[in-house]
Amino acid sequence: MQEYDQRYTRYHDLMKYRVREVLLVSTLYDFFVLEEDGRLSEKIFGEYMDLNLKFVPRITHAPSAREAFAAMENRTYDLIITMPHIGDMNSLEFGRLVKEIYPGKPVVMLTYETLDTETLNNIKNSEFIDGLFYWSGDSKILLAIIKHIEDLGNVEEDSDQGVQVILVVDDSPKYYSQFLPIIYTEIMKQTSYVTAYAVNDLQRQLRMRARPKILLAGTFEKSLAIINKYKNNLLGIIVDVDFPKNGVQYTTAGLELAEIVKQKNPDLPILLQSEDTENAAKANDLQISFLDKNSPNLLLDLRNYVLENYGFGAFVFKNPQGKVVYSAYDLTEFERGINFLPADSLVYHANLRHFSRWFRARTECQLADQIRAKEIDARQDAEEFRMFLLDCIDQLFQ
Repeated sequence: MQEYDQRYTRYHDLMKYRVREVLLVSTLYDFFVLEEDGRLSEKIFGEYMDLNLKFVPRITHAPSAREAFAAMENRTYDLIITMPHIGDMNSLEFGRLVKEIYPGKPVVMLTYETLDTETLNNIKNSEFIDGLFYWSGDSKILLAIIKHIEDLGNVEEDSDQGVQVILVVDDSPKYYSQFLPIIYTEIMKQTSYVTAYAVNDLQRQLRMRARPKILLAGTFEKSLAIINKYKNNLLGIIVDVDFPKNGVQYTTAGLELAEIVKQKNPDLPILLQSEDTENAAKANDLQISFLDKNSPNLLLDLRNYVLENYGFGAFVFKNPQGKVVYSAYDLTEFERGINFLPADSLVYHANLRHFSRWFRARTECQLADQIRAKEIDARQDAEEFRMFLLDCIDQLFQ
């Protein structure tokens, strides 16, 4: 029992900040538009149940700023979502007052209409709005917003426990509002799937807290700050090509950021996204992946990238020439593969940090750290490293 406690107690300290109460501030018409295909509370409940998540936030609607502040006096809300038009007050002024009265309270703007450039820039540059998202009729954007705010509140403490970070760099709210729900949904589905070997439902729920956190940045400077702060926890980077640097739009910002990261961490998975297919060749020169924003299969391609590069799915054992030797879909098959894998294949995967990444995806952060420390020495004694990996697997089955 003592060993069990040591193994699972650390998960209790993760995800301390939760969004349980959400206040949506909008005109009655805007609220009607959001609920056109069904009640928001039922939609968000369905999304959470589909992902086997137990803590389902409650959404309360306020049709005006006055009623919103009255509601905040009577109940504590973890997240405020405002629409651009709230009738009795400018939405930016509303955000300012919320921050003034309730310092640190997250305020996010959600819109279904295309905003003019001036309004868009005012919202992006406002210190009172913590994010801007577009509603396209898919209720998964609400899940993404809630999880994004939770990640911002938890990433600093959780990263100290080995939890990984995925950095998304894009300054187009319309675009990242499309693919953030895909990333969140896939990350949570896969984390739930790969932790299925946990003994009971409680342990699986605890392990879900160790899923990778997703951080969103819209400028070169903010991206670099996140990279430097969480350099030891980065699981991957998904970056656009064109976004602001030094206050102005910079058409090669993503390429420059990718080059900096590759110099520091050559093995880190980086996905470059662009509407200009000419950037595919530049991505190839940097030895990073490329995704065409105009592709009709964009979201499917993004989903497949997450599965293939973040340690989810099968572990595909290859030889140094890239030929598939064996595929392991669970820990038992993984152990079998380690036993007969040729030494040069073992060293090949160790050099690319594939083993530690695969264990980290299964929320075994401490074990992944131990493996990562040994991977660098695998080429010196492959058989010793093989025995070390087998010992690690034995720990999981005890």
